[in-house]
Formats: sequence, structure tokens, C-alpha cells
Amino acid sequence: MTLTLFQPDAIIEATALMATAYIVVLFAVGIDTATGVQKAHRTGRKIQSSILRRVFAKLLVYYGLIIMFSFGDILLFLSDIELRLSIPELPYLTIIGCVGAVATEGWSVWENMPRHDTTSIKQGVKQTQELARAIAKAVEEIRHEPTNPQ
Repeated sequence: MTLTLFQPDAIIEATALMATAYIVVLFAVGIDTATGVQKAHRTGRKIQSSILRRVFAKLLVYYGLIIMFSFGDILLFLSDIELRLSIPELPYLTIIGCVGAVATEGWSVWENMPRHDTTSIKQGVKQTQELARAIAKAVEEIRHEPTNPQ
């Protein structure tokens, strides 16, 4: 049994995938933070500096878990289990961890969307009613306007 340790192409590919996964999680947290701030503005809530502390705490938790998964991937690379199973050597555990973090952030973004905000829904209904009244008034004015044949 021969172990194929540290194939340069496989290491570069796995490292690039891991780095991409980490960056995707960072972007997901950034998007969630932005939508949370937008929701706070829409609902008139005061934004406090503690939000930044929560963002960093969230990143520490996500990255801590993903780093643990990455160590698992490194152990799998060293043991060559992927080669024995005839599957490509990829950072499967890291990707699974990142998918979980991005899915959590995606859920949070979905909750922060305006359609889930009852305040913006009420404002939208009010604006629609005002627009309907203005249209009805304009139609009545046009209907009662005398026609001047020329």
C-alpha cells in the first residue's frame, strides 16, 4: 500500500476550495448584516454598536466550526480515504460546514426581507389606497369635464 502524500495539484485545489468557502461565508454574513440594518431603518429601530460585536461573534462561531471541519478534511487528505473510496480529494467537510452557515444566513436574510415586515406591508397598503383614491379622483374629473368640440 502506497500513500500519495501531498500532491501539489490536489493541495492547491483543496486550498482554493477552502478559501472560497470561507469567503462565501464572510459575504453571507455581510449580506445578512446589511439586510438587518435595512430592516432596522424600515421599522424605525435604533441601530446600536452592539450589532458589530454580534457580527464578530457570529463570524467567530462560524469560522470556529468550519476550521474544525477543515481539520477533519486535512486528516482525510492525510489518510487518503478519498483515494480508497475512488472519489476526488475535496474538502467535503469544510464545504458542508460552509453550506450550513450560508443556509443559516440565507434564512436570516429571508426573514429580513420587506415582505416579512408587517410595518412595510401596512405602509404599502396605505400607499396603494391613496393611489387608488387619486386615480378615482382623476377619473371623475375626466368624466365630468365638458368636452369642447372644435
